[in-house]
Amino acid sequence: RLFSREMPYKYYISPLLGNKIFRTKMLQMNNITFDCYYYEDDIFTFKALVHSSSIAIIPQSKLYYYQRKDSFSREFSANTISGFYKSFCHLKKYLTNLGLWGKTAGYYYAYTQKHIANLQKECYRHGLSQKEERCFYKALLCGFDASTDLSEYCKYCDLNMFPL
Repeated sequence: RLFSREMPYKYYISPLLGNKIFRTKMLQMNNITFDCYYYEDDIFTFKALVHSSSIAIIPQSKLYYYQRKDSFSREFSANTISGFYKSFCHLKKYLTNLGLWGKTAGYYYAYTQKHIANLQKECYRHGLSQKEERCFYKALLCGFDASTDLSEYCKYCDLNMFPL
């Protein structure tokens, strides 16, 4: 619940790994690895938090992340959107296969919605032309339609996030 920002908390729970300590045994028992190309920290951390009975968060990050100017994580393109959906579809499949979907669907959708909002912010931050912005929304909505059960999504999320 903390990770999806569903509940208020004192500390920001970042998807980055630099301020969390996970037990190796828990990761191994649940086969939690970095298995996504895009959003790998987010998917890894979500999986780890689902399986953790308790968490320890250290106040300052111990990860110093250097990002090159040409890094794919800085790019904003159709690959960014398709990578997002592939990674989150992977997470949903993981949760479903383990029989955890019923227990975690609300958290998953809250977390997904937060990321869709971040993609929208990235669109504005990159100063896309109106034509490019329309292409972005088309890709975002097509990916959403192809990967999401809309009736299920409506149970958990704000439907006003997509401008019509």
